[in-house]
Amino acid sequence: MTNNVEADTIGNWVGHTAKSGAPDAIQKAVIGRGLELLTDAAGSNSRNKGFHQDWPSYNGEGEPYERSHDAGEMRRAIVEKLALIHEEISEALGEIRSGHSAKDVYYSNVVKLQPYPGSVATEEHRTWFNQDWEPIDDALPHEGSRPVLKPEGFGVELADAVIRIADLAYLTGVDLGALVLEKMTYNATRPHKHGRQF
Repeated sequence: MTNNVEADTIGNWVGHTAKSGAPDAIQKAVIGRGLELLTDAAGSNSRNKGFHQDWPSYNGEGEPYERSHDAGEMRRAIVEKLALIHEEISEALGEIRSGHSAKDVYYSNVVKLQPYPGSVATEEHRTWFNQDWEPIDDALPHEGSRPVLKPEGFGVELADAVIRIADLAYLTGVDLGALVLEKMTYNATRPHKHGRQF
C-alpha cells in the first residue's frame, strides 16, 4: 500500500509536470505509477474489508487473481463487479438529477431511532455540509483522527467508480496504468471527436 510520503511525492510530481510542461515520458511515468498505486490501495482495502472472499480463485492468502479453473464462474464474478461499477455511475447520475452541482460535496450518516425498548427501530438519514472527525485512540501523532460522516455527491460517486475499477483491475491482474497510457496515446492519434458527432 502507498505511504503518505510516496503519495505526497507523486502529487508534487503531477502538479509540477502539469505546470512545467515536462516531457511526456515523465508525465507518463507519474500517471502509470499513480494508477499502479491506486490499484494496489483499492484492491488491498477491498480485500481487507472482505469483498474478495467470494472471488472464484481467492484463497485468503497471496494473489487473488490467479486463473479460476471454471471460466464461467470467473466471467460471472467479473460481470458482478462491472454491475457494481455501473451502480456508482448511476448514483452519479442521481446526484445531478437531484439538483446537485458536479462540485457539491456533502456528508451524511444514518441514525437508528427506537422510541422505546422493544419497539421497531427506524432509520433517519441526516445531512451536513462539513465533515466531522473523531480522534483515534491508538493513533500515532501524525494519524490523529478519522472521518465520521460518509461523503456524498457527484464527484464522490465518480471516485467510487474509479475505486471499483481499480479493485477489479487488482482482482484480474490488469495493468491499469499501462493500458490507460497506451489507450491515451492511441486516442491522441484519432480525428476530432474520433470521427463521431459527440
